[in-house]
Amino acid sequence: MKATKIIPIFLPEAGCPQRCLFCSQPLISGQAGKPDPAAVGDTVRRWLEKSPGYEFDLAFYGGTFTALPPSVQEQYLELADSYRRQGMIVGIRLSTRPDCLTDQACELLQHYRVTIVELGVQSLSDQVLSACQRGYTARQAIDGFERLRRRGIKTGIQLMLGLPGDDGRPLADTIEEVCRLGPDYARLYPAIVLAGTGLAGLWRRGGYRPLTLRQAAGLAGISAAVLTGAGVKVMRIGLQAGPGLDDEGSRLAGPYHPALGELAAGDFARRVFVHSFSGHRDFWRASLGKVVEIVGRQQMRGKICGHRNENINFLSRHGFRPVYRHSDNPGVELCCRNRTIDWPYDQFVARCRMGLAGIFAEVMENDTEAEEFCI
Repeated sequence: MKATKIIPIFLPEAGCPQRCLFCSQPLISGQAGKPDPAAVGDTVRRWLEKSPGYEFDLAFYGGTFTALPPSVQEQYLELADSYRRQGMIVGIRLSTRPDCLTDQACELLQHYRVTIVELGVQSLSDQVLSACQRGYTARQAIDGFERLRRRGIKTGIQLMLGLPGDDGRPLADTIEEVCRLGPDYARLYPAIVLAGTGLAGLWRRGGYRPLTLRQAAGLAGISAAVLTGAGVKVMRIGLQAGPGLDDEGSRLAGPYHPALGELAAGDFARRVFVHSFSGHRDFWRASLGKVVEIVGRQQMRGKICGHRNENINFLSRHGFRPVYRHSDNPGVELCCRNRTIDWPYDQFVARCRMGLAGIFAEVMENDTEAEEFCI
């Protein structure tokens, strides 16, 4: 089975009924204006030429696709469907607002066999949605999601962390509701203050304080682990690096980092280690000053060791001599001489979900590494 790549076609803010507080799609995508059919064709051909051996989905991102004039929607969808009939692509994706999914709009998506619709939900808190000038309620967002599900269209949900009005509890409630809804996947984007947005004005007036990078990594890492544990795949954490975002004059404040996903995974792994310290004190006390082997599969190494080996350094700072050893066995074990314990990842995920609001509150209040413990 061939791997699938996404060919992104950006329609910056096209069809959007209003400008949301935080949004600047031209900066995020590095593009202004909608591409014409010829430009779409050129993009598709470039992707096919540079990535032979892959299958492709064509994706219309960056706007509210289902709020475009129906004739424009049909123009793009007919073009995409023609590429599919020619065998150039295998699927069609698009993004839209959850309140712009009428029965008529869904019928059009079904007619052209749209594979996946990504919903820019951002939050399922009415308080946060209102503060961000989204123009819909949580109930309307859920209704839009369920309308797609009833028609058998796969769904992705985009969520934002650190929005105005969110002290951690609204995010916890949102994550719990998304776990219940069960979309096919989610994307997590900590809010960034971008030039020219309403959020920039609010920030300049002292009415908004963005997350720090440490807070964003903590919230995103915990959210991703809980969602994944509930069967919701997390496709991405943090905005994709690009010409618009790489210009520091465009980014005024907030937790932007090109490897935020790695930071988030590492932050959560560090919290699992701290959880292990409290649950297996005898093991860790006996391991002080000794080599502790972290035994796991190759693909787990980056997540457990952390971005630039942050977690290896973390364990070293606390008196251990950690090394990572590859194994083909499932699960992760911690070994020191003749003693072995399981790395309590699943246990900690379950604990997080049971007390998500409290854990998020701790992350928001304590902008420090998750490393305070006593052995």
